[in-house]
Amino acid sequence: MAVLIAVVTCNGEATIGRTLKAALALDADAPVLVIDNASMDATIAVVGGMENPRIRLNRNDENLGVGAAFNEALRHAKTMGAEWLMLLDQDSEPAADALAVMREAALDPGDAGSRTSMRVAALFPTVRCRSHPDVIHYPMDWTGAGFSAVIPEEGQDVPGRLPVDTAISSGALYRVAALDAIGGFNEGYFIDFVDHECHLRLKNAGFGLWWVRGAEIRHDLGRIQKRTDSGLWIEHAPFRYYYMARNMIRGYWHFGGMRALWGLIGEMRGHIRRLRENSADAEACIAALRLGVVHGILGKTGKHPSCMRL
Repeated sequence: MAVLIAVVTCNGEATIGRTLKAALALDADAPVLVIDNASMDATIAVVGGMENPRIRLNRNDENLGVGAAFNEALRHAKTMGAEWLMLLDQDSEPAADALAVMREAALDPGDAGSRTSMRVAALFPTVRCRSHPDVIHYPMDWTGAGFSAVIPEEGQDVPGRLPVDTAISSGALYRVAALDAIGGFNEGYFIDFVDHECHLRLKNAGFGLWWVRGAEIRHDLGRIQKRTDSGLWIEHAPFRYYYMARNMIRGYWHFGGMRALWGLIGEMRGHIRRLRENSADAEACIAALRLGVVHGILGKTGKHPSCMRL
């Protein structure tokens, strides 16, 4: 089960060193490919300072987006003949046994009802918030009108492997042939919703996706995580709200039509209220979100020309 571990980074000097150390500990032989999307900080120096022959660096002259970087990793995996591709964000730290646990699950998908006959295309670890380790970012199922978190009931006898529809891509282990069969990741989405769109296409193509509960990584979603009376508040930079809104509009419409789109608009209104309650940069975030909605309706894709200034 040859595997390529790929780490996608852009201005990740603060965390890339820890991520690479964790990646190297996953497997004594697996190569680690760092794909740098035109970092302007000391990311390249940190990677070079690791001085490990298993680390290979590919540096893009411009930020091509997450989807393009994922597809670059997929091409490298195919070239080296790897059966599996593990993707990591620049600020994710997998447990040392995470890859081994998912590999075992890939060989024996277990009993999970009607989905056992599906070909295993992706395995997702348990993702814990690094800043607040008691918080889990659960995988989700697609209901046809939106996403529903897969949260086992307390005290429930739950198998170690559960069929799910999607989860975040960081820490995921993908079968290279399955990604290749659906044409890889959607580069037009650029940065957000790239993972969920890909996973729903895998599902629609008849592949199986699994949550491997015993494999764990630590990962912080967003730029801010803080406790509030209503739970953990996660906040993104304004430019991320643009891509999140734009790509979710397109994705919800594609996979669920007007019913899903109407529900999404309601969720966005609720998030705008929470931004005004919790964010010091609320108006900039809301302006970017609203522009993303407009561009999603208009069918725009790719990188917004002024995305970093949103």
